[in-house]
Amino acid sequence: MYKPRVVEALDCDTYFAKPYSSWERGQNENANGLLRQYFPKAMELIFEELLAKVL
Repeated sequence: MYKPRVVEALDCDTYFAKPYSSWERGQNENANGLLRQYFPKAMELIFEELLAKVL
């Protein structure tokens, strides 16, 4: 099964929303929108220094 391998590999708290249940991902979608202000979709690489400044 896919989920346990991901959880084990990341070694952190995880949450898997059900497919087609966007209301379960509100905080995730909000965070994605905030990050898109600094990192547009066309941007291919994110450098750690730049990411550290934003976060």
